[in-house]
Amino acid sequence: MKIKFTVLLWIFPYLIWANQFDGSIKEIQNIPEIQDLKNDPNLNLLREEVKYHLRQSQKNIDLKIYQYRLKKNEDFYYLMAKTYMDHSSLLSLNQIKIEDFKPNTVIYLPNCRGYFTEKALNQPTNYRIVIASLKKSFYFYPHQKDLMVFQKQFSEPNHTTKKYFFPLPTKNNIITSPYGWRIDPFTNKKAFHPGIDIQAEYKTPVYAPFDGKVIFSGFKKGYGKTIIIENQNEQFLLAHLAVLHVKVNDSVKAGDLIGLTGKTGRTTGPHLHLEYLFDSKWKNPMLIFRDYFSSRNE
Repeated sequence: MKIKFTVLLWIFPYLIWANQFDGSIKEIQNIPEIQDLKNDPNLNLLREEVKYHLRQSQKNIDLKIYQYRLKKNEDFYYLMAKTYMDHSSLLSLNQIKIEDFKPNTVIYLPNCRGYFTEKALNQPTNYRIVIASLKKSFYFYPHQKDLMVFQKQFSEPNHTTKKYFFPLPTKNNIITSPYGWRIDPFTNKKAFHPGIDIQAEYKTPVYAPFDGKVIFSGFKKGYGKTIIIENQNEQFLLAHLAVLHVKVNDSVKAGDLIGLTGKTGRTTGPHLHLEYLFDSKWKNPMLIFRDYFSSRNE
């Protein structure tokens, strides 16, 4: 099969092939191109296909790939918002870093959200594609995500010794908004999101993520009821809480109950907003809890 794919790459340098492992190969002779991200017919079709596939099972996917060349002032987050794609689908298919999504870069867009990987996972899939122009073949797992595809885009915090406590008790956490640039849900404009949003039911217990001193406990504009814990040159901010169980100057230990989740401040629903600062600079909190989330889907 590898030899056959290699031959196809040389004979059809710009084709995409899809192998559904039923003994036949589906040939896609034309890769539709999207000219702009406003009213292009192919863009509208892509959006409709994405919405349709979100309602389908993994066995009812008609996998297609579109092509788009990024224009001035367009980047990864803009593309993600305009195409209804998620970060895992775009990053795993294109195999480039977030900062490489820049003007004049040709990007491939799937019509279904999922996870593309060059090595088969330990689970069945009906799909395998070969993108000749990338000279890579992928297994495709519809409706799956991999947080690590996004997390590895960011550098590690400059520390290795401290122990941290995950602030929520639930096991199946869902990251509703990751760290980094995104389209703000209120303004529909690009804005930097300095933390992560973790889905949580109303009044879920919130625990101190490390030993430290409470330097803020009260209401912050936009954040709602907020707690900030500091330890030397590190800080954690936990926001949108319903109840605060600590006050300023309290000393807390990792795992102490400090509050309950809520929906105060500028939020669309109950969740925990978590920020981490090192030397007064924002860092991605997911890197600290990498081991906790590495085996979980978003």
